[in-house]
Amino acid sequence: MALRDQPYLPLYVQDFLTDERLIECSAAATGVYIRLMCIMHKSDEYGVIRLKKKDSITGDVVNDFAGKLMRQMPYNVLTIADALHELIDEGVLVLDGERLYQRRMVRDARLS
Repeated sequence: MALRDQPYLPLYVQDFLTDERLIECSAAATGVYIRLMCIMHKSDEYGVIRLKKKDSITGDVVNDFAGKLMRQMPYNVLTIADALHELIDEGVLVLDGERLYQRRMVRDARLS
């Protein structure tokens, strides 16, 4: 069974609590990150979210991701955009063109 078909997210608590990159992030960014991991867990490509043409509105990829995610999170677009910038700058998330992903989740998907 694929990881995304499981009703739970494999969260490695010790890794999460001691992640040097995540420790540098604010509480708001950490909250967005937890929600984002849940969304990435359910995405078609495990650990990855892609922008679609309809999501590209502002011309700024991070703001476009924030607009897309705002529909799925209880945060405003500015909070999400600031958190994404922080998470990307600290290396917690990777932005590759119109693809946003979490390394560990992608690696775990390859192994499963």
